[in-house]
Amino acid sequence: MGLQLHETVYGKNFFEYQLPKLTEAIENLSENIKRQKDSEGTEKEDLAPEKREALLAVLQNPQKAEAFGRRITEQVETDDESPEKIGYYAAKAILDGSMDDLLIAICGWSVSSLLDSVNSDI
Repeated sequence: MGLQLHETVYGKNFFEYQLPKLTEAIENLSENIKRQKDSEGTEKEDLAPEKREALLAVLQNPQKAEAFGRRITEQVETDDESPEKIGYYAAKAILDGSMDDLLIAICGWSVSSLLDSVNSDI
């Protein structure tokens, strides 16, 4: 019987150099596909028309913009959640593409709650 592939110069070259590179390339491809699947849900969140109108009103009215910003900063300053928990849920909200979840993670209030609070103040 003749030489086996792994006993030839070409076989040794393949098993020692090319096969590990191919394996690494396949693993990288697999990781990229996994990351792509994990991030598929991060499209921009659609806003309800009434929420969009309320946010546009904040943009157009300096008093509402100030009240909105003040409410967010007040809630951030008084939030008693641990930084670890805030960081975890903020990162998760960003990955999930959810602005409501991001605001809840950071200040404990959703967009609707903040807007309702601002509208009741003005």
